[in-house]
Amino acid sequence: MKISKALFSKKVSLEDIGLQSKNALAFLFMFVIPTLLACYLIFLAPLVISDKNMLLRHTRTIIILMSVCGLFGYLFLRKVFSTLIGIIKKAEYISFGNKGEKIEVVWNDELKDLAQSFNRINAGLETKVLELSRSIEKTYYDTLVMLARIVEAKDTYSAGHLERVSSYVQMIAKKLGLEEEAERMLMGGALLHDLGKVGIEDAILKKKGQLTPQEYEIVKQHSVIGENILKPLHSMSKLSILVRHHHEFYDGTGYPDGLKGEEIPLAARILTVVDIYDALITDRSYRKALSHDEGIKMLRKYAGNKLDPKLVEMFIGLITNNGNAKR
Repeated sequence: MKISKALFSKKVSLEDIGLQSKNALAFLFMFVIPTLLACYLIFLAPLVISDKNMLLRHTRTIIILMSVCGLFGYLFLRKVFSTLIGIIKKAEYISFGNKGEKIEVVWNDELKDLAQSFNRINAGLETKVLELSRSIEKTYYDTLVMLARIVEAKDTYSAGHLERVSSYVQMIAKKLGLEEEAERMLMGGALLHDLGKVGIEDAILKKKGQLTPQEYEIVKQHSVIGENILKPLHSMSKLSILVRHHHEFYDGTGYPDGLKGEEIPLAARILTVVDIYDALITDRSYRKALSHDEGIKMLRKYAGNKLDPKLVEMFIGLITNNGNAKR
């Protein structure tokens, strides 16, 4: 009854009938009709048609009809199974991590419902995987920040350095009108810029007095070490670039790559300005802290050689308007 309603309804095409009806229709054309025609040809036709030539022609016609019906049923059934196989292959393709893929089915039947259900499940899994990935990355980032603070805590002279530098770069980011993502990246770089010092011997980091040339070369490796720690996560690629280049100087005399001027990423140029300023106005093992005014004087001295002159003046304006540097 369902099949007849589907087939004889003017508004319903073969694409719209259900999978069970499609299979029944294929069975009808492949087996039922050919069987009835064969029975007619074997038992009824010889009784009705006495002329042998006419019977022969009639037999040929019946055989052709049987072949057409069988072929139609086969092609119809093949279409059903090819659609199902297509769904299975697409599902297997998606299972190997090919995100964004969807299973498309033209027919409006149970196979389309199956495909849509799979698409919903796949979309839900992608969301869960993304949430899990973000959670892992946040945990990794928080762990690195904690590690950077441990490194900082080992040196009494650098206490509070990371937070102050982070505060300074945020001031500049807001003044420049940087997007929220760029501001977060800058602040993250401020917290992690000295992370690579975890790979430098304490005897060198805590040495009183000037470093030897050999020791200085070892200390210079911390920017590359920090970059390599951050590299494993793709989402921290920009952050790793900032950490690598925060000791590049505007005149090209910095390290590790000797970049010059605007070859140095803007974020790294910003970080270099505030990092040097905070180092100047805090005690070090080899010298006493400079005053705020002396620190500003040194920044202006470095402008155009070590530091980006425009960023130097912007930063000086910001900390002057603030009343003084945050200590």
